[in-house]
Amino acid sequence: MRAVAELIAVLLLFALGYLIPLPGLDPDAVARVAGPDGGLDQGMARLSIFALGAVPLYAVLSWLEFGRLIFPGLVRWQAASDRNAVRLWRVVVVLALALSAMQAQGIAEALQAMGMVDETAGAFVPVAVSCCVGVTALLAWVSGHIRLPCAGAGYWVLLVAPTLLLAPSSFLTTAEMFRIGALSVRDGLTVGVFIAAAVALIVYANLLLAGAGSTRVPSLLSVSALLWPPFLSTTVSNAVMGAYVETWGSHTTGTIMGSKAALELVLIVLFTSLYRRMPVVEGENGRCLPLPVLLTVAGIQVVVCAGRDLAMSHFNWPQIPSGPLLIVLVTVMWACWARLRHRQGMVC
Repeated sequence: MRAVAELIAVLLLFALGYLIPLPGLDPDAVARVAGPDGGLDQGMARLSIFALGAVPLYAVLSWLEFGRLIFPGLVRWQAASDRNAVRLWRVVVVLALALSAMQAQGIAEALQAMGMVDETAGAFVPVAVSCCVGVTALLAWVSGHIRLPCAGAGYWVLLVAPTLLLAPSSFLTTAEMFRIGALSVRDGLTVGVFIAAAVALIVYANLLLAGAGSTRVPSLLSVSALLWPPFLSTTVSNAVMGAYVETWGSHTTGTIMGSKAALELVLIVLFTSLYRRMPVVEGENGRCLPLPVLLTVAGIQVVVCAGRDLAMSHFNWPQIPSGPLLIVLVTVMWACWARLRHRQGMVC
């Protein structure tokens, strides 16, 4: 039951945070964005103290994961002692707080420029920055106490919490589109089949990685090999496309989108394969992840990510989580369900 309690606690934390607007915002402007029912939605989330969510923490951890893949010795150093692990985590938190402050300042200044701030509110920018930095510190602390999808990977739950929390709103939007005929039954069935197939493939990838060693218990290494490569590939491809557009001009953007997608798929295979070099430090599986297993997992990642993009481009569907986010979402929910069964599957 602890897994369910952790997930519910995180969702309640985000729900409460989304209902608290940044201090100093114009109440009328907030009411217009929140809508007539004042419920949870994307608009209200962007104006709340949880506007940044776990993004700063996740961004710094992605930089760390790049370093771990390029320099496997960093993993050995981190695992050499608890003191090293604590030092590294403190560096991550400090960088996340600094990034949060910079991002929050940009958001606050943009809200001021849009006329969203109450004229009587003083020092809106520093107050907003303080709130966002405080939330980042809170989420960094919370992530250390979450054992989903496995110990040491609680930040993935924080990353998908907004998607889970706003799912009812997305469902109602989809239902309304069916009612008014904006979505056809054929579209719904096709997308539904894809999502079902994607879920099955992601669950299989989890089981495959969990069974890659001497036990069927997943390690932080196996979870990282499944979840990080799609995100890292997107980060690199976005950087490459940004540099290309900056050099050759925005009019070339349309001509390279296909190349960007192809680059992402190649990078997924590359990054997933690099986990073969990652030393095993947790001790659960007793050996490195086999290359055939990693290549199979990479194939599943490619199918899910490419399939999602294809579905979004060919069907009038309001929103499907991105391929990387869908993999994390299914992995977290699968881990929660398997923990409830605690005798099989992905028990951490």
